[in-house]
Amino acid sequence: MIRAMKTHHRIERVSQLLREILSEIILFRVKDPRVKDVVVTHLKVSGDLSTCSVYFRLLDEKGDVEGVKNGLERAESFIRSEVSKEIRLKKIPFFRFFYDTQIDQAMRVESILKDLNHH
Repeated sequence: MIRAMKTHHRIERVSQLLREILSEIILFRVKDPRVKDVVVTHLKVSGDLSTCSVYFRLLDEKGDVEGVKNGLERAESFIRSEVSKEIRLKKIPFFRFFYDTQIDQAMRVESILKDLNHH
């Protein structure tokens, strides 16, 4: 039980640190013009730290999500290399990129609730 809590706490710390590092790398080091105005919203790191799902949003709501996702995927090995320079881990996770739809879903639910209250 205690070991599981320590492992969970470690993954949380690594996840937070990775989010900060990834944000900086994506904003300032990735040269692909498709990858601009990207905000890393949250991460899901696997228990063995082998994979990391990176959720992102665009500052420009009308931006090309697929283009950005393709740019991030194309830059994944560069991003891993840069992460390895910033954080000491036994292994650097492989990154998978996903557009974060949580905000959109929350806004839809809020809109539905408003509509229900007006009837």
